[in-house]
Amino acid sequence: MSGVMPVYDKFRDYMYYLLTTPFKRVPRQVNNWYILCRVLGGWFDGCMADLYTAQNESMLASCQDLMLQVHAADRNMSRYEGETADSYRVRIAGYTEIKRLGGTQEGVLKAVKTLGYDEVRIVRAADLRQDQERWAEFYVIMDLNIDDKRKVPFDVLKREVRRVKYSAAKDNYLYIHHLVLQETVGKIRMRYRCVIIFKLYDCLMLDGSWYLDGQQILDVVLRKFKVSARHVIRLTESSGGIGKISYKHNYWTLDGTYQLDGSKILDAYEEEEL
Repeated sequence: MSGVMPVYDKFRDYMYYLLTTPFKRVPRQVNNWYILCRVLGGWFDGCMADLYTAQNESMLASCQDLMLQVHAADRNMSRYEGETADSYRVRIAGYTEIKRLGGTQEGVLKAVKTLGYDEVRIVRAADLRQDQERWAEFYVIMDLNIDDKRKVPFDVLKREVRRVKYSAAKDNYLYIHHLVLQETVGKIRMRYRCVIIFKLYDCLMLDGSWYLDGQQILDVVLRKFKVSARHVIRLTESSGGIGKISYKHNYWTLDGTYQLDGSKILDAYEEEEL
């Protein structure tokens, strides 16, 4: 159709198209005007590609993973150890909104969701524990499947929450792992093991470094924390048996069987819950 300008992929072809007919009578192979357009057009094409690249890299949604740290630096953020690029990108994108909602429950929820926890809620400690003395505390509750792993280390989660929460409120955390059991006949047997490690202090170990002759006092300052663990098992149908959870650890006796060289940990506990 006459009057419609063709579409060119290269700027050199467009420049040559704009020349009048007398400049095009010589074949392109020996046409100096076409050679000039090809050289100048190549530069323009390179500049245009650089502009498109800069446009993509300036936007958080389309930039490469290497540019995430540049966007994070503008917001005084840093990448956590082991954090994936996608999670880092989501956390950077939510920075402005989280800052706007700082000190509110909505802001805390959004901060936790940017770390990868989709099912999260906040409950007042006074309502959850039925203790009105804990009016200034709240619980961040995360619902997970039994086979889900923690999205980020616990210290990272705690740091993000404390960065946006109301300063006078005390934060607590609760992971709820959901397990669905489908059993039509027979008995249900389940073994569950939970290991909680608290590093409360550095102490002198009985690894052979010290003689037990009174020259070294084997004591430490211990900070006491209130720690509670609660396990709830719900069955869709009533069962005639009694469920029981047992916590056990081996007992060691100082009868000369083991040397005090650090090869054995001399601690023990045993607890059962019905």
